[in-house]
Amino acid sequence: MNFEYQNLNIKHLSQLRKFKCANPSMEGFLFEEAYNHHINGEGITTIVTIEGSEEIIAYYTLKCDSIKIVDLEMYPEPRYIPCIEIARIAVKTDWQIGKKGIHLGTELMGLIITQIKENISSIVGCRFITLHAVLDRVEWYEERFNFVKRIDEKALAIDEGTVYMSLDITDDNVRKEYYEYVISQKSL
Repeated sequence: MNFEYQNLNIKHLSQLRKFKCANPSMEGFLFEEAYNHHINGEGITTIVTIEGSEEIIAYYTLKCDSIKIVDLEMYPEPRYIPCIEIARIAVKTDWQIGKKGIHLGTELMGLIITQIKENISSIVGCRFITLHAVLDRVEWYEERFNFVKRIDEKALAIDEGTVYMSLDITDDNVRKEYYEYVISQKSL
Protein backbone atom coordinates (compact mmCIF):
# COMPACT_ATOMS: atom_id res chain seq x y z
CA MET A 1 0.00 0.00 0.00
CA ASN A 2 1.47 3.33 -1.04
CA PHE A 3 0.64 6.60 0.63
CA GLU A 4 0.65 10.01 -1.02
CA TYR A 5 1.69 13.12 0.90
CA GLN A 6 0.50 16.40 -0.54
CA ASN A 7 0.47 19.96 0.67
CA LEU A 8 -3.09 21.01 1.29
CA ASN A 9 -4.51 22.85 -1.69
CA ILE A 10 -7.86 24.10 -2.91
CA LYS A 11 -8.73 20.84 -4.67
CA HIS A 12 -8.76 19.07 -1.27
CA LEU A 13 -11.35 21.36 0.32
CA SER A 14 -14.33 19.20 -0.65
CA GLN A 15 -12.78 16.23 1.20
CA LEU A 16 -11.93 18.00 4.45
CA ARG A 17 -15.36 17.70 6.12
CA LYS A 18 -15.34 13.92 5.55
CA PHE A 19 -12.24 13.45 7.75
CA LYS A 20 -13.21 11.96 11.13
CA CYS A 21 -10.67 11.19 13.86
CA ALA A 22 -12.84 11.20 17.02
CA ASN A 23 -11.37 14.56 18.06
CA PRO A 24 -13.72 17.46 17.18
CA SER A 25 -10.94 20.02 17.64
CA MET A 26 -8.69 18.28 15.09
CA GLU A 27 -11.59 17.77 12.67
CA GLY A 28 -12.67 21.40 13.04
CA PHE A 29 -9.15 22.71 12.50
CA LEU A 30 -8.80 20.75 9.27
CA PHE A 31 -12.15 21.89 7.88
CA GLU A 32 -12.32 25.44 9.21
CA GLU A 33 -8.77 26.73 9.64
CA ALA A 34 -6.05 24.62 8.01
CA TYR A 35 -6.29 26.01 4.49
CA ASN A 36 -6.40 29.62 5.70
CA HIS A 37 -3.33 29.01 7.89
CA HIS A 38 -1.66 27.24 4.97
CA ILE A 39 -2.11 30.00 2.39
CA ASN A 40 -1.14 32.68 4.93
CA GLY A 41 2.08 30.91 5.94
CA GLU A 42 0.96 30.30 9.54
CA GLY A 43 1.34 26.53 9.33
CA ILE A 44 1.78 24.15 6.41
CA THR A 45 -0.64 21.23 6.36
CA THR A 46 0.17 17.99 4.59
CA ILE A 47 -2.60 15.52 3.88
CA VAL A 48 -2.12 11.77 3.56
CA THR A 49 -4.13 9.67 1.13
CA ILE A 50 -3.80 6.18 -0.27
CA GLU A 51 -2.34 6.30 -3.76
CA GLY A 52 -5.16 6.69 -6.27
CA SER A 53 -7.73 7.80 -3.67
CA GLU A 54 -8.96 11.24 -2.63
CA GLU A 55 -9.94 10.08 0.87
CA ILE A 56 -7.86 11.84 3.53
CA ILE A 57 -6.66 9.26 6.07
CA ALA A 58 -4.33 11.54 8.06
CA TYR A 59 -2.90 15.02 8.14
CA TYR A 60 -0.26 17.03 9.95
CA THR A 61 0.56 20.71 10.25
CA LEU A 62 4.06 22.10 10.83
CA LYS A 63 4.90 25.65 11.86
CA CYS A 64 7.75 27.65 13.33
CA ASP A 65 8.25 27.85 17.08
CA SER A 66 10.96 28.80 19.57
CA ILE A 67 12.04 27.67 23.01
CA LYS A 68 13.59 29.90 25.66
CA ILE A 69 16.88 28.39 26.87
CA VAL A 70 18.79 29.59 29.91
CA ASP A 71 22.40 28.38 29.77
CA LEU A 72 24.42 30.79 31.89
CA GLU A 73 27.56 28.68 31.43
CA MET A 74 27.57 29.56 27.71
CA TYR A 75 25.47 32.74 27.42
CA PRO A 76 24.83 35.59 29.85
CA GLU A 77 21.21 36.09 28.69
CA PRO A 78 18.38 33.70 27.88
CA ARG A 79 18.23 32.73 24.21
CA TYR A 80 15.30 31.84 21.99
CA ILE A 81 16.16 28.73 20.02
CA PRO A 82 14.35 28.05 16.72
CA CYS A 83 12.12 24.99 16.55
CA ILE A 84 9.60 23.32 14.31
CA GLU A 85 6.27 22.65 15.95
CA ILE A 86 4.09 19.73 14.99
CA ALA A 87 1.00 21.88 15.44
CA ARG A 88 -1.44 19.12 14.51
CA ILE A 89 -1.28 15.44 13.67
CA ALA A 90 -4.41 13.36 13.25
CA VAL A 91 -5.24 9.94 11.85
CA LYS A 92 -8.66 8.89 10.61
CA THR A 93 -10.52 6.81 13.20
CA ASP A 94 -10.48 3.51 11.30
CA TRP A 95 -6.68 3.79 10.89
CA GLN A 96 -5.90 4.59 14.54
CA ILE A 97 -5.60 1.02 15.78
CA GLY A 98 -3.65 -0.12 12.75
CA LYS A 99 -4.80 -1.37 9.40
CA LYS A 100 -3.20 -4.03 7.22
CA GLY A 101 -0.27 -4.20 9.67
CA ILE A 102 0.37 -0.46 9.41
CA HIS A 103 0.26 1.79 12.46
CA LEU A 104 -0.14 5.01 10.54
CA GLY A 105 0.28 7.41 13.47
CA THR A 106 3.60 5.86 14.45
CA GLU A 107 4.84 5.73 10.87
CA LEU A 108 3.73 9.30 10.27
CA MET A 109 5.53 10.61 13.38
CA GLY A 110 8.71 8.82 12.32
CA LEU A 111 8.43 10.35 8.86
CA ILE A 112 7.83 13.85 10.24
CA ILE A 113 10.79 13.65 12.63
CA THR A 114 13.06 12.38 9.85
CA GLN A 115 11.80 15.07 7.46
CA ILE A 116 12.50 17.81 9.99
CA LYS A 117 15.96 16.44 10.85
CA GLU A 118 17.10 15.82 7.28
CA ASN A 119 15.27 18.41 5.19
CA ILE A 120 14.45 21.35 7.44
CA SER A 121 17.01 21.67 10.23
CA SER A 122 19.89 21.18 7.82
CA ILE A 123 18.96 24.30 5.82
CA VAL A 124 17.31 26.67 8.31
CA GLY A 125 18.64 25.49 11.63
CA CYS A 126 16.39 24.32 14.41
CA ARG A 127 17.27 22.48 17.57
CA PHE A 128 13.95 21.15 18.77
CA ILE A 129 10.71 19.69 17.55
CA THR A 130 7.84 20.80 19.77
CA LEU A 131 4.22 19.80 20.13
CA HIS A 132 1.24 20.07 22.47
CA ALA A 133 0.30 16.47 23.22
CA VAL A 134 -3.23 15.58 24.23
CA LEU A 135 -3.12 13.92 27.63
CA ASP A 136 -3.76 10.38 26.44
CA ARG A 137 -0.82 10.60 23.99
CA VAL A 138 1.90 11.99 26.30
CA GLU A 139 3.26 8.55 27.19
CA TRP A 140 3.25 7.53 23.50
CA TYR A 141 5.40 10.55 22.56
CA GLU A 142 7.75 9.88 25.49
CA GLU A 143 8.21 6.16 24.97
CA ARG A 144 8.23 5.87 21.18
CA PHE A 145 9.89 9.13 20.18
CA ASN A 146 11.80 10.39 23.26
CA PHE A 147 9.89 13.65 23.61
CA VAL A 148 10.17 15.24 27.06
CA LYS A 149 7.71 17.41 28.95
CA ARG A 150 8.70 21.06 29.15
CA ILE A 151 8.01 23.33 32.06
CA ASP A 152 8.29 26.94 30.97
CA GLU A 153 6.04 29.93 30.39
CA LYS A 154 4.80 28.51 27.08
CA ALA A 155 3.81 25.25 28.78
CA LEU A 156 1.97 27.12 31.50
CA ALA A 157 0.11 29.34 29.03
CA ILE A 158 -1.69 26.52 27.20
CA ASP A 159 -4.90 24.82 28.17
CA GLU A 160 -4.91 21.99 30.68
CA GLY A 161 -5.94 19.43 28.06
CA THR A 162 -2.45 19.23 26.54
CA VAL A 163 1.18 18.92 27.61
CA TYR A 164 3.94 20.97 25.96
CA MET A 165 6.75 18.63 24.86
CA SER A 166 10.00 18.82 22.92
CA LEU A 167 12.52 16.60 21.21
CA ASP A 168 16.14 17.77 20.89
CA ILE A 169 17.27 16.79 17.40
CA THR A 170 20.84 18.05 17.56
CA ASP A 171 23.86 15.84 18.07
CA ASP A 172 24.53 16.01 21.81
CA ASN A 173 28.12 14.76 21.42
CA VAL A 174 29.02 17.51 18.96
CA ARG A 175 27.44 20.14 21.22
CA LYS A 176 29.31 18.84 24.30
CA GLU A 177 32.58 18.82 22.38
CA TYR A 178 32.05 22.46 21.40
CA TYR A 179 31.06 23.52 24.94
CA GLU A 180 34.20 21.88 26.33
CA TYR A 181 36.29 23.70 23.74
CA VAL A 182 34.72 27.08 24.56
CA ILE A 183 35.18 26.56 28.29
CA SER A 184 38.82 25.51 27.79
CA GLN A 185 39.48 28.64 25.72
CA LYS A 186 38.04 30.87 28.44
CA SER A 187 40.57 29.51 30.94
CA LEU A 188 43.55 30.47 28.73
